[in-house]
Amino acid sequence: MKSPLANNRKDRSRGAVIVEAAIVLPLLLALLGGFIDFAWVFNDLQTTRQEAREITRQAVVGVTSDDHSCSHGAGAVNDITAGLVCEVKDRIGPDAVVKLSLPDTSGYELGNAMRVCVQLPYESLTGMYASLIDDGAAKVKVESRIEIESLEAIEAFSEPSLPGQSWGFCS
Repeated sequence: MKSPLANNRKDRSRGAVIVEAAIVLPLLLALLGGFIDFAWVFNDLQTTRQEAREITRQAVVGVTSDDHSCSHGAGAVNDITAGLVCEVKDRIGPDAVVKLSLPDTSGYELGNAMRVCVQLPYESLTGMYASLIDDGAAKVKVESRIEIESLEAIEAFSEPSLPGQSWGFCS
């Protein structure tokens, strides 16, 4: 027969495990939520960088999208520029905002620079860190030299920047 003292120790041990789990579990969940949210943000940043580089490369070698019918590039000056804006939105996402600029005063000519800037708002996937993440944006600037003369030149184009953000990084 077991003594009542042995049962009492076993009950206390179980109670201690429950208290420890109640302390540690929220910390582990917060850590897991942080890993998920910040991995999501990092993925968005990397995707935005890669796609902005690819779009810039297409623009400077004269390979642009044939689909100029999307509504994203509605404010663009010509079809080639509208096609580039559509390509950015299709690849990165409809929430991305785009600025195409030609820093050289002579415009789209062989050897001149072309700059593509993109902003993509960050989103918290879990919602645990929304207050830290949701006001931010991935900001990417890619600049390259124009390598081919095009029949129809790409024109400078800019959408309004995201709320709370600016195009200052793109100069």
